Amino acid sequence: MKRLVDYALREPVFIVLGVLLFIFAGSIAFKNLSVEAFPDVTDSQVTVIVPEAFGNGEALVPGSYQVFVTNTDGTESTATTFTVTSDEPTPGICAITESGDVGESITISGDNFGADTDMVTFATNVTSLAATTWTNDTIAIPVPTGAITAAVPQAKT
Repeated sequence: MKRLVDYALREPVFIVLGVLLFIFAGSIAFKNLSVEAFPDVTDSQVTVIVPEAFGNGEALVPGSYQVFVTNTDGTESTATTFTVTSDEPTPGICAITESGDVGESITISGDNFGADTDMVTFATNVTSLAATTWTNDTIAIPVPTGAITAAVPQAKT
């Protein structure tokens, strides 16, 4: 082991090249990973913020539209009905700071949180401390005592 460390210190270029080789091989392996290796994401609902106009400037009015997904190969999915409503958008979370210790501030980013400060309930049903920042798109809040590290649940309907 000592010889390996000594060699790495004398020849750092080989170590860097080895790391780059592993990154390259990992990228190739990920690109060739079959779809079946990913978790099943069926039976879920996606809520999106709809722009006020199409890309050509034509107004987008409430109603039903046929939408499809096109992958990088140009293959289109089967069209499905997408309904645009005139309802006020509900709050949506786009990102959460990965983690934080009790008392450390975490940041929740999203949209439509409103201007009035409210409370955040953590997965353990521990109500948060007062937010240090609360805007329509950002909440900064200290992690309360009793909160645990856990996956953020995904709502399904």
